[in-house]
Amino acid sequence: RRLDQRRDPPPDLAIEVDVTNSSLNRLAIYARLGVPEVWRLEDATLTFFGLTPRQRYNEIPVSVALPLVAPADLLQPLQLVGQGAEENGVLRQFRAWFRQRMSAGPTIP
Repeated sequence: RRLDQRRDPPPDLAIEVDVTNSSLNRLAIYARLGVPEVWRLEDATLTFFGLTPRQRYNEIPVSVALPLVAPADLLQPLQLVGQGAEENGVLRQFRAWFRQRMSAGPTIP
């Protein structure tokens, strides 16, 4: 089956957790597919990347898909789960935080 980007558009967001050193340049693959945003977790660092008009990724401070979320906002819940915290509890706390952030609206830096 062939990929038809008119019928099968790219996802709004790709999330990559890098646990090995791969020889594949995954960002280039995502760029060719037209994925507008990639979140990459490598070791203890979470980075958001946005696709530029030149089909390259630049680091971005907040998500395009979820404009009120920055990498630091997600890193603490991920670390809690990594340290053995109960996943459902961490997810509930994150959802409550996100709902509160959404209801407060954007903040101007």
